[in-house]
Amino acid sequence: MVIHCNAMDRDAIVDSLKKAIQTETDVSKLMLNYQILGQETLYKSHQEALAYYLKLQELAERENDTSNLVYSYIGLGDVYSIAGEYRQAIDLVTNALALVEPDDNYSLGFCYSRLATVYAEMGEDSLSMNYDREAVKYNLLEGDSLTIAYDYSNMAGNFVDFEQYDSAHYYYELSCSYINDTTDIIRAYNLDGLSYLYYSQKEYEKSIQEGLRALEQYKARELLYDIVNEQYAIGRSYYYNGDVDSSLAFINRSMTNNEQLQNHDIFIQGYELLRTIYSDKKNYKKALSYARLEQAYSDSINIKNKEDVIKTLRAKYAFDEQNRKLEDTELSNKNLAKQRTIFQIWSVVAFALLVVSVVVLILKQREHRKNLELMRRLDKVNRSIKKLLSIIGHDLRDSVGNLKNFTHLMHYQLLDNKSIEQMVTKFVPMVDSTHSLLETLLAWTRSNDDMFHPKIDQLEANEIINACIEQLDHLAKTKDIKLKVEAAPVSFKGDKNMLMTVLRNLVSNSIKFSEPGSTIKIVSTIQEDKVDFSVIDEGVGMSQEEVDKVLNENINFHLDGTNGERGSGLGLSLCNSFIAKHGGKLNIKSAKGQGSTFSFLVPTQIDA
Repeated sequence: MVIHCNAMDRDAIVDSLKKAIQTETDVSKLMLNYQILGQETLYKSHQEALAYYLKLQELAERENDTSNLVYSYIGLGDVYSIAGEYRQAIDLVTNALALVEPDDNYSLGFCYSRLATVYAEMGEDSLSMNYDREAVKYNLLEGDSLTIAYDYSNMAGNFVDFEQYDSAHYYYELSCSYINDTTDIIRAYNLDGLSYLYYSQKEYEKSIQEGLRALEQYKARELLYDIVNEQYAIGRSYYYNGDVDSSLAFINRSMTNNEQLQNHDIFIQGYELLRTIYSDKKNYKKALSYARLEQAYSDSINIKNKEDVIKTLRAKYAFDEQNRKLEDTELSNKNLAKQRTIFQIWSVVAFALLVVSVVVLILKQREHRKNLELMRRLDKVNRSIKKLLSIIGHDLRDSVGNLKNFTHLMHYQLLDNKSIEQMVTKFVPMVDSTHSLLETLLAWTRSNDDMFHPKIDQLEANEIINACIEQLDHLAKTKDIKLKVEAAPVSFKGDKNMLMTVLRNLVSNSIKFSEPGSTIKIVSTIQEDKVDFSVIDEGVGMSQEEVDKVLNENINFHLDGTNGERGSGLGLSLCNSFIAKHGGKLNIKSAKGQGSTFSFLVPTQIDA
């Protein structure tokens, strides 16, 4: 059930329902009241919404009411999503989906629509599109125009990310055609989507205009989460449109409003843009301060901290609930004095724990700011930033996004043959160098995170090698290079994605530095309790000094390939990191003009 109303109506509904739940004895009506209260307070105070959805879950479980239990899971998923806890949100909505009856089209559409929204927030555009299509299928059967409009709006957003801008315009218009009320919130979402579409097309004036219209509607409804996001988006468009002062004004408003929301992702992206602005203005002192704030949120805000936030909210809800119960029974309870004493003791203990937690947090933050290791890492980032920016570049990221989205569109059959034929000639030449570089940069960044651990599975050496060859065979053929596999049938344990990344980088490098017509061998053998992987090429080779730079993970060192391919120096550094996480080490045997052999050992058994 979805309720749409303006801010004044919402306040009246909330006030009325808060009074109603104090005296309501009909459990069905009480659960409906909690559901509506959760919806109406979600974007204004997700802490308050959490309390209502938890109460709805409690009553639904007690009454064995599957329908309301589904709504409670979805509502709790919305709370986690706003807090940036997308995986937990997906788990909750998936639990809801498992409870829905096969013929309940409305609930099925509702669940699939929520999954599409969360995956879109995570940047998983292909998964989001798939779930949007499922949601539309069930909502069309149900005939709910507003949910259909919502799904089409989500699909339009996915087409923006796929850079299919004409399709995005079409679906935004299609979404609006299902909305009769011009003040409906979905129209605001469509305006927000159009703003992002124009931003993606670098039409920043139009992006700002649509963003301001969306912001006006969000403010009318007091939707804090949407207000904070829209203010950031408008500030970003002003920045790229050359109006730095307006950009600063909107970004600062977003950061100020986010103090109440405490969305860590918004803090990170906001501080990143502020750092960029002040760096452009050559105010390096302020730029550094924002860089430190950005780094501090990225490093110290982890899953445990976020889980602690949710636990704190639950504790606050329990505290408020017990306080209400004590006040309700004050006149009739003969043991009021004893209960009040117990309550006061519990309150003092809770307050003391809260004070201790705040003090510990403050001390940790001060220690973190003063930590010399953090400063060393920040200094290292500052020394490397010019190099990394010169590698990745805004245009390079755009190219990679275009090419990757094109491959997604082909995979999910979203392009007709004519469109594929028109686009393939333009896109294919850019795929190998640009997309590979960006993936390597992102993986290299993750690999330097202490929280990044391998996911251990049972693997087959020949399957890993063959999968790698399948991905790179087209690249070898463009240089008339033969890839030869000599894989022993051996099983071992390791992280499939990490080892695929290592082999892909090693084989890709060998292709890059091999002459046309040569052969590259990919070999796996068993050595006692280890698997030996080797990539042997007949390429240009390296001097011992160059080998030492690679093994010392010097990201500023690079060579150009035989066809002028540009090397970033990051690929082999990434391989070193991933191999080390498997208890191994990269070895290189090479000489100028005599080819190179890259090898590493992986234990057949490794601790997860």
